[in-house]
Amino acid sequence: MFKYYKFLLFILISASPYLAMAQTDTLAFWTFESRSGQQLISPPNAYGPITPEQGNGNLTSLHQNGAYAATYANAGNGTGKSLNLNRWTTVGDYIQFQVSTVGKSSIQLGFEQGSASGNGPLDFKVSYSTDGTNFTDLPAGSFQQTASVNGDWTAATYLSGFHKSFTLPAALNNVATAYIRISTTSLNSVSPGTQVAPAGNSRFDNILITGTTIAPTTQITNVATSDSSFCNAGANTFQVSFNTNATTTTTYTVERSDASGSFTAPVVIGSGIASPITATIPAGTSAGGNYQIRVVSSGSVSLNSAGPVVIDPAITVSLQPVGFTVCEGAIVNLEMQSPNAQTYQWLHNGSPVANNSFSNSFNLSAATLSEAGSYRVALAHGACADTSSSAVVVVNPGTIPANTTASGSRFFGAGSNFPVIANNGSCGRLATIKSLSNILGNTTVSLTAGAPQQAGTNGPWHVGRSFTLNAATAPTGNVALSFYFSPADWVAYNVSAPAAQQISVNPSAQTLGNLYFSKLTSLSGLGSSSSILTPDSVSFQNGYWKVSITVNSFNSLSTFYAHGSNFQPCPTPTISITESANNICSGSSVNYTATISNQGANPVYQWRVNGTNMATGATYSYTPADGDTVTCILTNSDCFNPTADTSNAVIMHVTPTVTPAVVIASNNPTSCAGAQVTFTATPTNGGTTPVYQWKVNGNNTGSGGVTFDYTPNDGDIITCELTSNAPCLSTTSPVLSNAITADVEALITAAINVTASPASNAPQGSPVVYTAAVSGTSVYRLDWYVNNQLLLQQQSPNNTYTRTATAVPDTVYAVLHVEGCFTAPTYQSNQVIVTSTNSIPKVAMDLGLTFYPNPVQNSLTVEVHKGDVKEVQLMNMLGQVLQNEKAASSKKQVVNFAHLASGVYYVKVRVQYAGEDYVIVEKVIKE
Repeated sequence: MFKYYKFLLFILISASPYLAMAQTDTLAFWTFESRSGQQLISPPNAYGPITPEQGNGNLTSLHQNGAYAATYANAGNGTGKSLNLNRWTTVGDYIQFQVSTVGKSSIQLGFEQGSASGNGPLDFKVSYSTDGTNFTDLPAGSFQQTASVNGDWTAATYLSGFHKSFTLPAALNNVATAYIRISTTSLNSVSPGTQVAPAGNSRFDNILITGTTIAPTTQITNVATSDSSFCNAGANTFQVSFNTNATTTTTYTVERSDASGSFTAPVVIGSGIASPITATIPAGTSAGGNYQIRVVSSGSVSLNSAGPVVIDPAITVSLQPVGFTVCEGAIVNLEMQSPNAQTYQWLHNGSPVANNSFSNSFNLSAATLSEAGSYRVALAHGACADTSSSAVVVVNPGTIPANTTASGSRFFGAGSNFPVIANNGSCGRLATIKSLSNILGNTTVSLTAGAPQQAGTNGPWHVGRSFTLNAATAPTGNVALSFYFSPADWVAYNVSAPAAQQISVNPSAQTLGNLYFSKLTSLSGLGSSSSILTPDSVSFQNGYWKVSITVNSFNSLSTFYAHGSNFQPCPTPTISITESANNICSGSSVNYTATISNQGANPVYQWRVNGTNMATGATYSYTPADGDTVTCILTNSDCFNPTADTSNAVIMHVTPTVTPAVVIASNNPTSCAGAQVTFTATPTNGGTTPVYQWKVNGNNTGSGGVTFDYTPNDGDIITCELTSNAPCLSTTSPVLSNAITADVEALITAAINVTASPASNAPQGSPVVYTAAVSGTSVYRLDWYVNNQLLLQQQSPNNTYTRTATAVPDTVYAVLHVEGCFTAPTYQSNQVIVTSTNSIPKVAMDLGLTFYPNPVQNSLTVEVHKGDVKEVQLMNMLGQVLQNEKAASSKKQVVNFAHLASGVYYVKVRVQYAGEDYVIVEKVIKE
């Protein structure tokens, strides 16, 4: 019983969570220790029933494909006996347990199982039923049995790894009869890659079915929660209250549903013995708005549940705000992204900001030094709250940059003081614009500051920094403009300007003497019609000069120039250009040179191609296209109002680059042996006088013309080289054509032989069938001749001609016509003569024609009494003419047979009598 106690201990330990509520009892226990012998069961009879050693119920088995044995002679797993069954050769063969579960729940099944042979069944499943007929598969009830039981199982030692245990569903709780079946699901054996055999067995031991006594029902009502909204970013602890009718100490469990409110798979979140119970929703619980909370005890579930309970998702930040280092007055755009935040509050150095505080972005239209610092966002979504990471904004104060240009547009409000900063990587202060008496709402102002004037510049003279304002909407009142200059600006101006135009600079007194501003809409007005403005104030601070003026009405182009008095005009420059080459090939580079005058000390060149600016500098090189027009604009840049001149236009003539090529073709791709073939070359970009060199198998051949006549051999490779004289070739000439491999077919000899049926004599008026046997071809035309007259033409495969036998024998032959590679276009057959059996003897008798001797050995005499013998022909059985003799005597002709082999021959005689020709054919036998 050693195995029994160990197995029972396993069952008790596995049921330990339920021992606090109810008692686990044995319903049926088969040890097989009281069984003996072997029984052979014939199908489809079931084996059993076998009652358990403990409890109630019975065990049966059913195998459907032949007799099977049930034996108890084998040791169990740590016990003396076990049940051994074989012939698991049909899917669905089973062992089944029947037991009562009245008053019981939590039904458990456990057993030991293994295979004592290498061909025992491998795959099983557990199913259950309450009527013994309709079975349901147990979820997760499929399993595989263990091999190598034979020799491993002994009565003295229990081995782990063979135990199977299953929890049965609530459908088997508290029923009069519960059916539990273990059946095969495949014919695979425990040996990989093989199937079960009739002798393959499965061994079972210590089959135990247990159940838990159902405790009395406890009613739980009025379930409520202290909170109904939580955040899954962390653990959430709350109180769950309820009413109960229990009179004894009872353990209660708080359960949470899934997000849809279903308790199909409840989650325990707390427990206790009295209301309220502290429960915890752990961090990471899936978000949802329809959770329910209930309280259960042993054998009881709450009559109601609390809800809905909302679990909000933890706030996630997909894009953190990023800090900037900017210059004073720059635009700052801070942005962050959260896929599930519902509210946003931007914080500056920990304090809420007023503007743009409830969106995922925050903007500074013109950053000031006081707006530098740390920015982050407080986020909220229901019960969840979080804060983004900090973005640090650094605002650098401005200085005066040298030689720079900046432009920008801004929205202006009433009284706003806006600095325009150079965008050259440094924080250069150039100008400040401030509305004085009206609101510049929706007014776009662009400011461009030119570079300081350089020493040696010709007049008219100005400080060099020019400020251009172009407002989309004109101000209706005064606007204060402050322009910033560096000390070097005044130095550069005074070096270039004459004494009368120079500005006196006194940093200690913070004065700039002889300083004026001109507000112009056209540079042509400089010095004559300019609007002269005197500065409102001048100050020197932080190493730069600030000059302020008051102005309005600069909706159209208004440029402000700082200068002394008395402007002078600039001379007009001149320029002409020449090219290094023209009428060139595509891809060639050309150099262009300018000849200039009145250019000033710092002339500016702007080279243009087809009206588009391309390059600067005194010379210009590029690769032109055909028709390109090249010009250059020369500007005298030493003046406040620079003057310019445009050169002559050079129109380029460019010939496109071409690629020579040649393709050859044959007038007869497949030719006959000995036939001449003409090859023709088709050139591309060959020029006016192309030169051709024909080649056969790589060797120069031919006259060099555009065509090449040649009698090829099979496999000859014909090519042609083209030497082009076209201009602007893209590749080196000559170029090689495609290759043509000669396909030359050998000449075929055809033959034709005509036979007749019947072959010699035919009754007059009966049909004679002439057949032409053609060799050497299957495609042909036949011309049938009768007595040298063409009577019928045929196309293959027709090769027979039928003609009625006449009194005077016909001479029939055929001409074979062929097309292709043949030794001749036509072949003539032998002549065939068929004698009329009715007329020939009579004609011969009337003429006194005789043939003797017949049979013949050496010579045959042909003799006639009436008329004259004109011609004698000797033919073989095929109708082929062997001898054709003109008669030596008018009455008799001797035909030599001595050289002929034995056999049948025909002698054809033409006799002339009374002005008529008679042809008689006689069969002659040569011995």
